[in-house]
Amino acid sequence: MARPKKNNADYFSHDRDMRDDRKIKALRSKFGILGYGTWCMLLEYLTGLEDNEMQDEEIEIELVAGDFGISVTEILDILDYCYRLHLLVRKNGIIYSKSLKERLAPVYEKRNRAKLKAEKQSQSNCKFHSDISDSGGISVTEIPQSKVKENKVSNLLSTNVDCKNHSNLLLANPNQNFFLISESLQSKKEADKHTKIKPINYKEIISIYHDTCISFPKVLKLTELRKEKMRVRIKELEKQFKDTHYKIVIRELFTKMEASDFLRGNNKTMWKATFDWLFDNGKNWVKVFEGNYNNEKSTQEQFKKPTIVD
Repeated sequence: MARPKKNNADYFSHDRDMRDDRKIKALRSKFGILGYGTWCMLLEYLTGLEDNEMQDEEIEIELVAGDFGISVTEILDILDYCYRLHLLVRKNGIIYSKSLKERLAPVYEKRNRAKLKAEKQSQSNCKFHSDISDSGGISVTEIPQSKVKENKVSNLLSTNVDCKNHSNLLLANPNQNFFLISESLQSKKEADKHTKIKPINYKEIISIYHDTCISFPKVLKLTELRKEKMRVRIKELEKQFKDTHYKIVIRELFTKMEASDFLRGNNKTMWKATFDWLFDNGKNWVKVFEGNYNNEKSTQEQFKKPTIVD
């Protein structure tokens, strides 16, 4: 199975004089340091998203505002001004920065070239092995070796090698014109391990959320972005709670959310948590699980407290 294509980046180039760009100056003049800081965080956020694009949805913008620590009204005003300045593009339900895409294009091109080179090399190795096997160029009877060595060579040559998943190691002895072909058993084990992974029942998780978090907004659409967020968080849960099924931990998280006055909107800003907020990053679920939003600190714990690894 081919690895999924990665269409995001871990960093972007930040010019030292970006603040002096006339569009950025206009943004700073209108919103001050809040506008400039929000713009920088938007660039960071877009860089890590698939195709460097964010969904133009109300819930997405609310989540971003909560992540940035500003109000929804403030981020909407800043976004609208960025549209007017053409710093951001709002089109077909997505929001992106044209200049950011242009800056990251060489990164993706380099990544694709490296991938194509690796695939070409792999195909070349596979063809070499096929040519040797089909030509009959390796003849055990021509080599004056013992019966034991003949059997070993025969077994190696009869091995069914999958060129897509395994690497072939060719060892040559020029004096005897003798080749030994073997495959990496460790790679095969890893491949078999990945094929046995059970698919995640995303709809069941959402159903548990609806049954438990009755005070929170409903999840109306199961988008690919939500699936990806859930998949990453579930991987974190499985790593932390090795002896407990992730569904049990998720149900516990939903229960704690429903029991929390703060997360249900009983706070100064009347902010309310959502399904997407819980799965948005690797810190929110930890805070919920550790009881940071509990009405009263729990004196008992059912699971071992997780720790955040930066």
